[in-house]
Amino acid sequence: MVGARKKEKLANGMAAKLPAGKAVSKIERVRTLDALGYRDYRLLWYTQVGSSMGQWMENVARDWLVYQMTDSAWMVGLINAARAVPMIFLGLFGGVVADMVVNRRQILIVTKTINLLLTLLMAVLISMGRIEVWHIFAITVGIGMAMAFEQPARNALIPNLVPSDKLMNAVALNSAALNSSRIVGPAIGGFLVTFFGVAGAYYARGFLYVFVLLGLFMMVAPERSVFTRRESIGKNMVDGLSYVRNNQTVFTLLVLAVVPMLFSMNYRTLMPVFARDILEIGAGGMGLLLSATGVGSLTGAVVVASLGDFQHKGKLLLAGMMVAGSSLVLFSASPWLAGSVLFMATFGFADQCYTMINQTLMQGIITDDFRGRVMSVYALDRGLQSAGALMAGGVAELAGAPLTMAFLGAVNVVVATGVALRMPFIRRLK
Repeated sequence: MVGARKKEKLANGMAAKLPAGKAVSKIERVRTLDALGYRDYRLLWYTQVGSSMGQWMENVARDWLVYQMTDSAWMVGLINAARAVPMIFLGLFGGVVADMVVNRRQILIVTKTINLLLTLLMAVLISMGRIEVWHIFAITVGIGMAMAFEQPARNALIPNLVPSDKLMNAVALNSAALNSSRIVGPAIGGFLVTFFGVAGAYYARGFLYVFVLLGLFMMVAPERSVFTRRESIGKNMVDGLSYVRNNQTVFTLLVLAVVPMLFSMNYRTLMPVFARDILEIGAGGMGLLLSATGVGSLTGAVVVASLGDFQHKGKLLLAGMMVAGSSLVLFSASPWLAGSVLFMATFGFADQCYTMINQTLMQGIITDDFRGRVMSVYALDRGLQSAGALMAGGVAELAGAPLTMAFLGAVNVVVATGVALRMPFIRRLK
């Protein structure tokens, strides 16, 4: 009994400080849910599930509301882009704050509280019939500002909660939570809007936030040493960018993270064209293609979580990027629905494997005093995806959707091949 309690204590509160392999068992075994054996990471994971589920519910409710109010698909896209803008302009600042605080959990509590209040404000305005488009813009921007601080802190907190040999498992499980929510969340959001109205969907999201905050308050994150606070925020930002620029491996991994977000991940922009004009499968068929991508992504996350401390991460990273790009090229030429579904599922699988390994390698290389700032640069790819979507749409107008899709995938293949040939140190990463 004493030995069991000791193991539990180590797993719950001191996992990040233990030598690899000592927290759970003396016998090394590969288990898909290994990282969930650590209480505080488990709580973080639960909060990620709740947050992501609520976000997808909100996406459905907000987009439906905006389209009802404006009859404009362009306005729906504009409001979605409004959430990404603060992440671009405040992301680096959010990374500095994540490195300045002693306990990064505090940032998550503050940002989730802000999101809860904004969600309830939206619900009340809708219930009272007072909602206007500018309200939706303002609240969406406010949520985006909170996310600019939340994401670097959340990503930087993961390595503080698990030992290094469980890091890839933890990152993959975090992604599995995101992908599971992407499959289930929109359906729940649509159900709530249909039977309880848009306001009901927002109240349900607020209810989820209460549970998220409870999980964060229960979490015990280790105290950490912070870099000097005497320097200005601007100086700390510059130091973070200098750290990225001077570390060739980190810089290359960041480039490999940004390229797919600017190119291959914008396949979604072209899906309506393929569904209506090329494959002629309608909106239902488009949903099938997107669901296939989600299923592939979830499968990829589970596979990566099951690999344990895999020793050939660099090679798998580049292979995943090549396969993902090749899948889009093949999809662009496919005239059959079955083949198209297969290629999109393969894309989702390969892209997820690649993304999770990239983040694992990055988290394992960077030092904790720069972790928040580096991960804030990493999170900029989400904001840059909006720019990539505009680029993909513009090219498709000129060259057609199939050629554009092939181009988006080919960029992945060319960049991965170039890195493999010119930067062999990436292939050797373990």
